[in-house]
Amino acid sequence: MKLIKEMFMGLHKSALFSCFIHVTALVSITGCASIEEFPNTEVKNISKYKTHQNQNGISIAIDLFHEEARLKQFFGTDLLSYGYLPVNVIIKNTANQFLLVERGNFSLLDVDKGEVVDISPSSAGSPFKKKLSDLQDLATINTMLTLSILSLPNIILQPYEAHIRGVMQNINAKALYDRSISYNELHHGFIYLDLKKMDFSNNDVILKINIKNLTTGETHAFFFGINAANTGGRIKQIKNKLEGIKDET
Repeated sequence: MKLIKEMFMGLHKSALFSCFIHVTALVSITGCASIEEFPNTEVKNISKYKTHQNQNGISIAIDLFHEEARLKQFFGTDLLSYGYLPVNVIIKNTANQFLLVERGNFSLLDVDKGEVVDISPSSAGSPFKKKLSDLQDLATINTMLTLSILSLPNIILQPYEAHIRGVMQNINAKALYDRSISYNELHHGFIYLDLKKMDFSNNDVILKINIKNLTTGETHAFFFGINAANTGGRIKQIKNKLEGIKDET
């Protein structure tokens, strides 16, 4: 009788321990690790940018983020290696009129083919959504398969998950949003160009930005050439790698 009682107590403790381990694992998966944050991008005087253009009091400049170090500093990862070129668009209204900035009025032009490619503002986060999904699947597998050291792998994964969530949040937070701009206002934010939609085979890729003057109803078009050669060749190298083309440089 005593032996049966000891066996029962042992099983009872084992069940409690197993339950404790599973609860610990769940806490480690959904724990309170803070989402990683990244610094805001600095914007200098708009006239100091080499790409600066002005039409009827509308000043625009673009700043390509293609350097690995700068991408990691402000985005937490090398976005270009995932196939997305972040472009900071800086707009200043020096006209005594209201302007409208809409991402739907941004497009890529292929001069040779005569094509216009729409720019999706949200696609840059796609690779990280996949990473996050894979990470959550891995944590679930750990929870199901591991017993005594179940919480350990998930605790290790937790900071990585916080980093990925931080990257995704940062991409959205830094994105250019639609708004009207009054006199002397400055507005800036990022658009994320998909390298797969950019053809550098012959000429520059042309970024077209339309700004609407809400006072007069006119639309002003700005054109910016994006030359892969002027970025140290990094854009072209990564594009070729993503498309499985051997780099001959």
